[in-house]
Amino acid sequence: MSEQIEKLEGFIVKTVEVVITKRIRVYLAEDLATPEVIEGWCRCLWDIDGIDDIAKHAAIKAAQEYAGYTLDGLGRLEDVRHKATKQADTWFKELDENIESEIIED
Repeated sequence: MSEQIEKLEGFIVKTVEVVITKRIRVYLAEDLATPEVIEGWCRCLWDIDGIDDIAKHAAIKAAQEYAGYTLDGLGRLEDVRHKATKQADTWFKELDENIESEIIED
């Protein structure tokens, strides 16, 4: 399919590398740190070493813009900016975002 797009007349085609770096703070329910929950993750989802792995997973999902979704192991994920109007099991706050781009192919 990409070959068809590249052959379309009247279009300028460029390949752009985009690097997005975000710092995200996550707010996890305290019960996610219990041995039973960690064991449940390992049994039903994937192997993790502890709450830090859950925090990284939540931050990745926040960076991928999964706010408003219910996610396995995390429940509903929401941005804290909407805390007054929404309910969630896991909250996040984007602290910083840096976006860089570069044309890598004309």
